[in-house]
Formats: sequence, structure tokens, C-alpha cells
Amino acid sequence: MSFAFSFSGSAGGTRFLRHFRRLGKKRVPPALPLNGVGIVLLFVVVASYACADSLTEAPAGIDAALWNRMVAVDAKAGKIVDLTADFEQQKFTPLLKKPMISSGTVQAKGTAMLWDTRTPEPTIMRVDETEVSIFYPKQKAVEIYPLAGQLSSLAASPLPRLAVLIPHFSFTPGAAKDFGREERADRLVIHLTPTEAALREHVDSVTVLIDAERGFILAFQLVDSDGEKTVIRFSNVKTNTNLEDARLKLKLPAETRTVRPLEHLGGPPESPRK
Repeated sequence: MSFAFSFSGSAGGTRFLRHFRRLGKKRVPPALPLNGVGIVLLFVVVASYACADSLTEAPAGIDAALWNRMVAVDAKAGKIVDLTADFEQQKFTPLLKKPMISSGTVQAKGTAMLWDTRTPEPTIMRVDETEVSIFYPKQKAVEIYPLAGQLSSLAASPLPRLAVLIPHFSFTPGAAKDFGREERADRLVIHLTPTEAALREHVDSVTVLIDAERGFILAFQLVDSDGEKTVIRFSNVKTNTNLEDARLKLKLPAETRTVRPLEHLGGPPESPRK
């Protein structure tokens, strides 16, 4: 799954729109565009900092040692104000012998994130607590997907707390070998399983590799309900660099066409953005 792959005109897009119609607004769409990129983004963000803010007691059924490590990581993650990194994403699907690979940079601060995919096709995706905007420079078009309900609360900040995740997921210890890494004391691997039916329709499991000393994610693996796997690895991670808010804004040319797929399914394209 590449951030550059639109749901429009793809098998993934057909599934997404079908799920959205079936779920309806009361249940809130648990997926976003780009072959599940919304869910991937969601887990990349929340699992990176999946630690308690005000919770002092472990939820029922969680491994005690895992919980203690998550709380310890929280002390470090809680000090992160902004973050920048390079990423490489691999999408494994039974339809292709080789994975689809994309790469670029990600920046996060406050309630905003900006994913700049540079290869194989340029796209820029901005996420905040209200919507996801995906800009396609070659097509001079931007797609906008609103966030609401469960998804809004989960994606409301690049640094959400475990209290937000507990109602939606269960947590078990993971293994570094899932990422081709050796076990290390300064690494924490967490396996997340959706506990809500709406999320299980799209996500089977998520595994994250976290730098326990510095409090941020190193790698992420998602298996969706169709058995397809997405792996994202981060490098050159930098935190608290006084990232300017202006760098997280989506700068669009005047002639950019705006499309809202969830509001105008099958309808004519909207007029250029002014």
C-alpha cells in the first residue's frame, strides 16, 4: 500500500466505499483512503505513543510486564512535542510477487501530521483531528475525507494516550523477529488486536516496534482483514526540533481541484479550489 495509491479506481477503493455505505455515519467509517492508509496512519501514530496519561491500573487481561514497560515509555514519549522522520513503506499482496514500495518523509506536531510521499509517485497527505487531505500534484487535485466519532478521537493528536486506545484494542507482547530484528532491552514490541467489530472488518492485527529509550516508533506492521500486509519503517527520526507550524500546512496551487469522495460518490467533480 502506497500513500500514492488512491482508493479511486482501485480494488481497495471499491472495498472502502462499500464498507462506508454499509457502516453508515452512526458507526463511523473505521477506514480512510489509500488502500487502508488511514488505518495504517492511525496505528503508526497511536501505537508509537501507546502509553497511559492518567491511568494507574492495568486493564484486565494485559500482560503485567508489558504494561509496566508501556508506562515507562510514556515518561519519554510524553516529552515529545514534534517529530520528523523518513519512512519506507512496503505493501505485500497476493496479487503481486514483489511488494509495492513507497518512501518519503513525515512530520508531526500538535494535532497535525504531514506525510510527503516522493516515490514512486508524489503525494502529500495532511491529517488533523477533523479531516484527511490528500494532494496529487500531477493531477492537480486534492481529496478530502472527514474524520468523526471513534476515528476522530483516535487521530486527534500525534501523541494520543492509552486511555483512548483501551476501548478499541487489546495488547499483547510482540517479537522483534517479526521485523527481522534481534531482541534488545531498549526495544519494545507490542501486538494490537481490534476488539470492536467495526475495526475488525478492516484490521486483523497490528504490531509495532518502539524505541523504548526515546519513546518513538521504529517499525510498524499491519495485517488487514483480507490478509494483505503493510510494513512501514522509520529512519532519521528527530524530535523536539522546534518544528514550525507552517511546515505542516498543505500548500495547494490556485487551480487545484477539490474532491470529497464520501460526499459526492458518483457525482461530478467539484470546481477548482480558490
